[in-house]
Amino acid sequence: MFKLFDKIKSVEVYVIAEMSANHGGKLENAIEIVRQAAQTGADCLKIQTYTADSLTIDCDNEYFRIKCGLWDGYKLYDLYKGKHLDITAFIAHPSI
Repeated sequence: MFKLFDKIKSVEVYVIAEMSANHGGKLENAIEIVRQAAQTGADCLKIQTYTADSLTIDCDNEYFRIKCGLWDGYKLYDLYKGKHLDITAFIAHPSI
């Protein structure tokens, strides 16, 4: 059950995979990331959960706007509030 502690005691490497926002807001992507992490031998998968309010404020100021790339023009708050990066809806899903 506590594989982490066993590996630390035996001086083995404990591999932590990271999902981050690579799911793109899609459950099927999140499930595939979990599958791939397990298949490649990861001991666990790190999943970040947050709300927009815990990361930033809802502000239209230029300092809170993304100025380039895929999210150009988005307010940070709207990006974090949207389904693009949020995995909290998937956490309780039986498939994960």
